[in-house]
Amino acid sequence: MSFETIYTKKALKKLNQHKKKNNKIYKQLLKGIQKIEENPFKSSNKQLESIKCPKCKRHQVGKYRIVYYIHTKSNIIEIQNIIPRKSNYDSY
Repeated sequence: MSFETIYTKKALKKLNQHKKKNNKIYKQLLKGIQKIEENPFKSSNKQLESIKCPKCKRHQVGKYRIVYYIHTKSNIIEIQNIIPRKSNYDSY
């Protein structure tokens, strides 16, 4: 089963910031997104404990977490945001 990946404005903004500031982190994030695309239901991708988005998952890439949502009916992975690991999940 192949999934299409879409990005929110927040996620694209964060990716572009890393592309300009630190190309190494940018490449790591792209590899992380590629791993999510290969197997979005992987057990190491933990469920995000949230009231606003209870079905969102997170994937750790270095010092960052990729927050995403899987639309199973339409086979779409929506990359919600890329946040530092030390921050909390107030927006979720």
